[in-house]
Amino acid sequence: MDTTFASGTVITKEWLQYINDFVYDNIVYAPVDFNLNSTNTDHVLENTAKIQAALDAAYEAGGGKVVLPGGTIYVNQLVMREYVSLEGAGMYSTALKLAPSTNTNLLVDYNYQNNLAYSSFPYRISFLTLDGNKSNNTVGSALIIMCYNGEFSSVRFTDAADHGVMLSSETLGGTAISNTVPNNRFTRCLFEDNDKAGFYGYDNSRNKQADGMFTGCIFNNNGADGWAQFRAQRFAGFTVNDTRFYNGYTDDMLLSAFGLSQITNCNFELRAHSAAGTGYFSCIRISGGAGGGSDVGTIVGNQFWLNPTTPASASIFAALSFDNALGPLAVCHNYFLAGTITNKRAFYGATGCSGKTHSNVFEGFSTSTELGSAWVNWTRTTLPADATDLASAIALVNALKADYIAQGFAN
Repeated sequence: MDTTFASGTVITKEWLQYINDFVYDNIVYAPVDFNLNSTNTDHVLENTAKIQAALDAAYEAGGGKVVLPGGTIYVNQLVMREYVSLEGAGMYSTALKLAPSTNTNLLVDYNYQNNLAYSSFPYRISFLTLDGNKSNNTVGSALIIMCYNGEFSSVRFTDAADHGVMLSSETLGGTAISNTVPNNRFTRCLFEDNDKAGFYGYDNSRNKQADGMFTGCIFNNNGADGWAQFRAQRFAGFTVNDTRFYNGYTDDMLLSAFGLSQITNCNFELRAHSAAGTGYFSCIRISGGAGGGSDVGTIVGNQFWLNPTTPASASIFAALSFDNALGPLAVCHNYFLAGTITNKRAFYGATGCSGKTHSNVFEGFSTSTELGSAWVNWTRTTLPADATDLASAIALVNALKADYIAQGFAN
């Protein structure tokens, strides 16, 4: 299918709707007779060839769906094509697993692999596991994407020697793409047991990544090689909602070039298995702003539980940390919890942030140092001793109003 467009062409919502409504269901390929659970070299080659032929055929037909049966299918590297949907029988029913001693990436974007310096058009992956088989491979990610508007639903990215998923702004050969890789959506996906990041947004100062969406996902036990579970080099216009983070080795989220992004209704349990007595570890660590033209963003309605593996470590454990001052960042309606930890912080790092924090709840933080007084910048209003009479109630309302006006909210 020819997907070459003239420079400056605008991809409309109608075109994307066409992709979703028609192209993926244009034609269905359902290869059968796989050699399940077999690492025999001939069986692996046959499995790989059969799936790749179906992916290529769907692409050449103008788009289509490749449906895989249940079972574990050992393969060498597979290449994902534009306008193709790869679908299994269920996250825990169908598994594509990297064959032993392959030492490569399991599933990769066609343009990335072939050093084409522009992002791919959409594709979709759903209802299966991508297993990097790290016990039998020393390198390799489960999935490498370099596409626009990709959809990934109910996929388990697991057991990779490198990353569960890498979103790249440059090709395998290191060439920067000429366009961008925005609007990739991950829904109900599981990122677990990957030695590096569960998700790695590799931008390398290219300013090409934006507007990624993560909804209802789980990150568990990623980063044994010293990586954050979620690492984004350009966190611009991203939305992370209703997502869980457990059993990380360093930070749960490490975000650079932060801007115009939202992190809402998520649950963080900071374990920091790698804590060695130096440095600091965070549920969310923001290492730089201006990713979207400003530092504005929201961190709202989340739960942060500091529960490190070694609570007596000399390391510092923080819910939110900042490597440099940020602009108008709103941190509101969050719950911060810490138990008996030697060095705990609700907020930590650079001062001078101009954001607003209000309506947060803190449990287990007893000193201004533990709270991070430079960021907890609202005035706490104390109830009058007797608020049963009208005058006391009016005084309380006026005090609350003055408090909000002092924070910069409209009168």
